[in-house]
Amino acid sequence: MAYTDAVGDVWKVTLGFSYPTGQVQEPGWHLRITATGGTDSRPALAGQVDALVQAHLIPHLDPLASYRGCKISPALTPFKYSPVITTPNTPGSSAGASLPTQVRVVTKLVTDFVGREFRGRVFGNTPTMLDQGTDMHPVQQLLDKWFTVLDTFRAGLILAGTNWKLVLFHRKIVGPPAVPASSTDVIKVVTQKKWGTQRKGGDFGRQNVSPPW
Repeated sequence: MAYTDAVGDVWKVTLGFSYPTGQVQEPGWHLRITATGGTDSRPALAGQVDALVQAHLIPHLDPLASYRGCKISPALTPFKYSPVITTPNTPGSSAGASLPTQVRVVTKLVTDFVGREFRGRVFGNTPTMLDQGTDMHPVQQLLDKWFTVLDTFRAGLILAGTNWKLVLFHRKIVGPPAVPASSTDVIKVVTQKKWGTQRKGGDFGRQNVSPPW
């Protein structure tokens, strides 16, 4: 089914990274359309995501690892549209070897509301040993790169007249009482000064499917 950008639709952006151990990591976040140009700008969005990864994250990726591409998939749309997928399969360009694959940069997503359901986090992919400072924390350059990637969408990315904005996605609750799916604007992104760990996508977690799509 053909798709045309519609105000209020929410789509999930998923990145795919493959590591020498065979594990796959899939960082992701959600975007809502706040203005539409009346076309399907998802391919342009996927291209912009790839460009951001190439510019900011590939230099911090083990050369034995690779960026497999991105997937733009429906989260809150009238119909279950087919995703838009890219497959550049670009190797990392860092001179360093990967940190343990459970080690991640964590970026907090801040909204105007209080409560656990209005706080979000994005776990990045595993970078290299060169991205860890002498204090054993992430170097500022890496934190700045993740900030740039996510703040691009927090500010709003306009493609072919359509504005894509970073949001927290709230899945529907079957209930009772039933609560429909919704989304909340992210007003600020904050990179965490210390490493986070995530078993999912790490070597201690379940093996994810490779390639991811």
